[in-house]
Amino acid sequence: MPFYRTSNSSETQSAPPLTIDSMDFRSYCKANESILIARPGRGLILQCPESPHFREVNFMVGSEVYSAPLHEDGLIDADEIGCLDPRGWDFEGEEWVVRQLNKPELIDIRLRPYGEVSDLYFEHEDFEIRNPTLSECGRFKVEPRHYGFMKISPDDTLWYRPVPQGSLVVTPTQVILMDESGQILAARDIDAIPVPGEEEAPV
Repeated sequence: MPFYRTSNSSETQSAPPLTIDSMDFRSYCKANESILIARPGRGLILQCPESPHFREVNFMVGSEVYSAPLHEDGLIDADEIGCLDPRGWDFEGEEWVVRQLNKPELIDIRLRPYGEVSDLYFEHEDFEIRNPTLSECGRFKVEPRHYGFMKISPDDTLWYRPVPQGSLVVTPTQVILMDESGQILAARDIDAIPVPGEEEAPV
């Protein structure tokens, strides 16, 4: 399951604390992996003290560490997500990076509205389902397992279900569609998904 992933016991070994002398691209990636791999749907914030208004968030996509700018509203733009690349590595020897990785600040990954909202709809027993947290009639709260979703996280906050386009992921606040490689195709806040007969406001 890409992006929002489950962990297994063999992957969750903690890495030793980083030091400035040990900081290189490989140790940087390993430190991120050790923090994030057991925390699906979570990201690690890095904020340069010299540029406090610019923040990045790192998170797992499959077995790779990806990064994106974190905007002031706490959201990520899907078009700005990229894999960590040694060719762009410029943190070597930065004390603040070492300090923040050793005492990580984590957030829930939340995406800005992206793609077509209709791509998030799916069929279940001949019903078109738009909101996987509501019953077919839209009047009652249900868990996503009601529609065949499987949980990713042990606290029942993340769920996924295979669909023809890839996988649908339900978080506490959003529904996200990804293809098999982890590419995000569509995302919306759950409470922004229109009910039948309503038109979605322009994104």
